[in-house]
Amino acid sequence: MTSIVTVEHLNKNYGKKEILHNINFNVNKNQIIALIGENGAGKTTLINILLDLISYNSGTVNILDNGRL
Repeated sequence: MTSIVTVEHLNKNYGKKEILHNINFNVNKNQIIALIGENGAGKTTLINILLDLISYNSGTVNILDNGRL
């Protein structure tokens, strides 16, 4: 399968508060996914990173040009 989104070792901090730690996942073409977590777990932060609205501290985020979010 073709991965349209690949995230490896993603980390995001706000000051001393660690929001995302070592996040890794792939989303394949035609795959249906869900993002589930408690309030404050970093769901919106992750989406904002994927949409390139905010930066992250370390790791890699790769999105194919034709893999629109």
